[in-house]
Amino acid sequence: EDAVIEQYQNMGFQFIEVKEGLTQTKVEAIMADGRKVEVIYDRSTVEILKQENERADGDEIGRTGVQFDNEGEDFLDDEDLDDEEEDEDDDESDESDDDESGSDDEDGDDDD
Repeated sequence: EDAVIEQYQNMGFQFIEVKEGLTQTKVEAIMADGRKVEVIYDRSTVEILKQENERADGDEIGRTGVQFDNEGEDFLDDEDLDDEEEDEDDDESDESDDDESGSDDEDGDDDD
């Protein structure tokens, strides 16, 4: 936990909330300019399970310090994790589609 908090502080986040679940940790961190990140980690592997970037609500901007909560349950269930994996697969296939130009000839001439 201390390393995670230090990491977010080093990135410039002024308010960091760490919520402990059974097997997951959720970090909500807010910068002075209102940027907010929410990241859910697997506690045993420290793998990022989900990450969202958004604007903080008006009442959240300006908060400082570190807050800890113990939730007693996880933030993502198996169904949520399956959805995240499918989204990542979709993103990867979209990127490979973008690489295809539809033509093997770079200069557009027919050199056959």
